[in-house]
Amino acid sequence: MPSSPLLMLFNARPSFLIPVVTLMAGSILAHPIPDIPVHSSFDGKAGVTIRIEIDPRCFELDPNKAPSMLTKDLAALPGPKKAELKTKAEAYAARAVQFFFEPGQQAKPAFQFQFTSQENVPLAKPDDIVVLTGTWSSPIPNGAKTYHIKATPEGTLSVLNFNEARGQRLERFQVLFPGETGYKLDLQTLQPVGPATVEIVASDKTSEDESGMTSPTIKIPSWAVAIGAIALIGVVVLIRGRKS
Repeated sequence: MPSSPLLMLFNARPSFLIPVVTLMAGSILAHPIPDIPVHSSFDGKAGVTIRIEIDPRCFELDPNKAPSMLTKDLAALPGPKKAELKTKAEAYAARAVQFFFEPGQQAKPAFQFQFTSQENVPLAKPDDIVVLTGTWSSPIPNGAKTYHIKATPEGTLSVLNFNEARGQRLERFQVLFPGETGYKLDLQTLQPVGPATVEIVASDKTSEDESGMTSPTIKIPSWAVAIGAIALIGVVVLIRGRKS
């Protein structure tokens, strides 16, 4: 009777397991799937600043396999190529995410894109990962009572929905897959409308509650998968050590 992969792993020597763990963690973390973080910051004085982050890998045929752009790669690009990347980022942002102040019409942010590292950190080291960070500031439209975003069905990557009020990030955030709508933010209280709900989506269909928001979905980050794999190997090694 052939051994199962788990049994083979259990019977393996620790000297074999160490490189296996390293290989697994490295392959998982080498090219994490890019997301589209959206940070919407409300100053409490009828103003809003929206920041969106576009990874240049989004422009590739397979973003999951494309290598990250580094500061040293960016430095080697000619000026026209850098300008082209900013133009692509503008088009991609407009296609992937929609912004709504209700009642009223859909907002059309005119993002100004700059090259930064992740989380809008300035590029400093040659091996810093490069992203295109777009920023747009505007007064909140007159008469608007709520705000939310939507990951469009045309998008191919998940959108991370973060809201901030008076400089403080709200605890509630979402991972929106293409076609999903984020929760509504009350523009008077700067708090979410309705209770938080969490749902694991097993298909491309989503559900909405009374407030009209789509339930957030759960996504396991690649680093968490890597840590889980390392922990599993550690447990196997520990059990075998006690038996020997």
